[in-house]
Amino acid sequence: MIVLLLILLAAVYTDYRRKKIPNWMIIFGFISGLVIRFLHGGFSTGLDGMLGAVFLAAVFYPIFKIGGLGGGDIKLFAVVGSYLGIKGGITSLIFAFVFGAIFSLVKMLHFHNFKERIYYFASYMTDIILTGKWKLYEASEGTPFCEGDTGKSLKIPKQKIHFALPVFLGVAIYIGGVI
Repeated sequence: MIVLLLILLAAVYTDYRRKKIPNWMIIFGFISGLVIRFLHGGFSTGLDGMLGAVFLAAVFYPIFKIGGLGGGDIKLFAVVGSYLGIKGGITSLIFAFVFGAIFSLVKMLHFHNFKERIYYFASYMTDIILTGKWKLYEASEGTPFCEGDTGKSLKIPKQKIHFALPVFLGVAIYIGGVI
């Protein structure tokens, strides 16, 4: 598990520094996770790692498609699944999303735009429900958030969080045995 934490720490660094998690890091993490699981637990444990990787990436792929997560985040979920399997991966990512929500809340409070972000989200969801069509979730100034809106009323700077840190923290809590 030390290898997984080191990979995640490196991902946190590159995510903050370059706003990207390199594919070589993802590939190394994915393969090392599967190899470790196969060597230490046999076929069924290795298979659980493979299924965990595929399941976690597939479940969160729609969030990537609407712009809620980056591609590197989804691939990082696959790395977590390859090490922790389905159950461990899901549990650690639940923690990650809790941390992500906390970080987002702190960021909104820092930029004093909590009301605007909640309004945007509510408008975004209303538009999806009324039109039945998914669209990119872009909370940036000038982006229309509902049909007929010019986007000029929205004064929200792009403030996405780097999700590698919440993933690292979620995995660390899971590995540390908090639950």
